[in-house]
Amino acid sequence: MIKKRCILLLFLIVFLVRPAYGESREKIYDDWLHTDESFTAANKTFVIGIDQPADSASVNLNGYGLIIERGVCEDIANLSICLNALNVSYRNFTQHEDVYKAKIAVYSYLADLELTRAIEESELSIGETTKVSIVIKSTGRLIASDIEYSDTFNDFDILDMDGCNIRGKSVVWAGSLPVDREVRCSWKIKAKNKASFSSNASLTYYNGVETITESSDTISVNVQDYSLKILFNLSRDKLEVGETSNISIILRNNHSTENLNNIYFYLDIPDGLEVLEKSRLTKQDQTYTLRDSLDLDEERKLFVMLKAKYPGKYSLESYARFGVGSLTKRVDKTEELEVYLDNLSISFKITNKVLSLFEKTNIKAYVANPNKGTLSDISAFINSNIVGIDIETINIEEIIGKSNYKLIDVDFTAPNISHQYFVFVNASYKSLSGQKFH
Repeated sequence: MIKKRCILLLFLIVFLVRPAYGESREKIYDDWLHTDESFTAANKTFVIGIDQPADSASVNLNGYGLIIERGVCEDIANLSICLNALNVSYRNFTQHEDVYKAKIAVYSYLADLELTRAIEESELSIGETTKVSIVIKSTGRLIASDIEYSDTFNDFDILDMDGCNIRGKSVVWAGSLPVDREVRCSWKIKAKNKASFSSNASLTYYNGVETITESSDTISVNVQDYSLKILFNLSRDKLEVGETSNISIILRNNHSTENLNNIYFYLDIPDGLEVLEKSRLTKQDQTYTLRDSLDLDEERKLFVMLKAKYPGKYSLESYARFGVGSLTKRVDKTEELEVYLDNLSISFKITNKVLSLFEKTNIKAYVANPNKGTLSDISAFINSNIVGIDIETINIEEIIGKSNYKLIDVDFTAPNISHQYFVFVNASYKSLSGQKFH
């Protein structure tokens, strides 16, 4: 059995589940016995013997004898056998002696678990994190087996797990714990939505006699809206190489009563993007920063113009550290942007692909730029076994967007023998940003 207590320790809310029995045992037998009588406890049969003078008794199990003094308990086979009293039962007048009886109590030792569960902060804003930690300690006299711990955190992201496992929105741990051993876990929860959240952890285990299921005390977390809200607006979140997108960023004091001070805002720009224009931000390598403060309901508008350099999917990661009263907090914001570049396309136009002897056909080959932007330094390699088509490399300075370049325009007359012919074209090129493609 587990009972609970609550400890409050300087910004740390601790919920504790403790065993009800200090000895972690359960009485399974209690009766009066005479010498040579037997009793059964925990599927084990014992035989009692009472010594003369009557100040102790012997207990025998499979030939193993245990001497127990009056008022004392002794351990055998994970049981505690206690001689609680020795009294005269009756007088044997034939042998002129008193016959004694013994009050025997038997306790089965149990496994017991103590769960300490702590959360650092119970007041959060959206985007903020707090640390949760637990200690599960085996405090009984037997190994605690089939342990299952589960702690669910809806409306939160579970981060930085150490010691336990994450299963969906739950923190779980399963296993066994020997006596005086413990398992420690810690993780962070990140608030996602404005809500009032309550959580109970569930702990089940086998104590040697039965399966115990317990719930911890409730912890409550109140999640408010962002103290500092970061608003992103991308004019376009999918760009062709060479195109631009405007980012409007608003930093807003969303706190109900406090000014925000010592704001440090950071925006990371990936290598595949180029900043053409910016306002209020200071460049440090690939990071753009702002130091500021905001009064109640005040907001700050920022602007960045980006140019797409290389194809890929990019994360525009930003965060802000700021002060609210005496506390330092952090809020994160990430936006996704995709840059694409369609490959050059090669097409053929052949009047007739199957020819009779001496029949004529026209063969044309084109390389086309399907993009809006210009592609440059195009190199087209041509290989063929058709008379009139040279094996060569054609260098093209550029092909503007949505246009093509004619590589081959040849009239061909079939010879007087049956044969198969081929034409092969391969092209490489550069984008406007100088990236080479094959």
